[in-house]
Amino acid sequence: MKKTVYLAIMGIVLGTAPAQAELLIGWDGGTVGNSATNVTGVSGSLFANSAYAVDATAGSTDGTFGSSFTGADTATTAYAVRLYDSPNNDRIGVQIYNQTGSDIQLDSLVFDFGRWYADAPQDVIVTYAYGDLADANNTAITTITGIAVTGKAADYTDLSVSLSGLTDTILADGQKATFNLIASNAAGIYNNGAFDNVGVVGTVIPEPATLGLITLIAAGLFGIRRITM
Repeated sequence: MKKTVYLAIMGIVLGTAPAQAELLIGWDGGTVGNSATNVTGVSGSLFANSAYAVDATAGSTDGTFGSSFTGADTATTAYAVRLYDSPNNDRIGVQIYNQTGSDIQLDSLVFDFGRWYADAPQDVIVTYAYGDLADANNTAITTITGIAVTGKAADYTDLSVSLSGLTDTILADGQKATFNLIASNAAGIYNNGAFDNVGVVGTVIPEPATLGLITLIAAGLFGIRRITM
């Protein structure tokens, strides 16, 4: 019995460890703006050229957001991009809106990119576009180069972009942040690529009062353990 009580107490205490980063919100094709998955209290929008972007004959077939977050639809629908009429057709915007009641630590952007043809965009530029973070609008985050040709409906290249280079990665309750994924470096302005399985990864930070209550309960249970031993 004493061993059972000890294991139960240890399980509660381990539960107070920092939360792991998770997929806060994600899009896997279909109607622009409607997220496929989201954590409670997190919402957002995906912006694209609504007259052009959604292509139901293309898409990433691997079933993941980036390389490691499962649950993405494997049906063919993706957000097509090309360099013609930039900046309208060469990018998508990804917005996250925090209504959890707590701060969110933003960790990374994950997405799949398909380079349909040899002359299609082979680089992706990632920027912080605008919002409530302390960084300036259109802050460059990174450029990914030399993406391989995948075809239209295939296992697109899985990508993850850390946001640690930004000055501010804490999204407070009630705040929004918008990022741009921009296709670039194409030999032909009419040759398409596409984004699919796009998501924002991070951690909802418990409020101090909640952490204090958990710690108090855990400490009390350890006190009980010492008495019963």
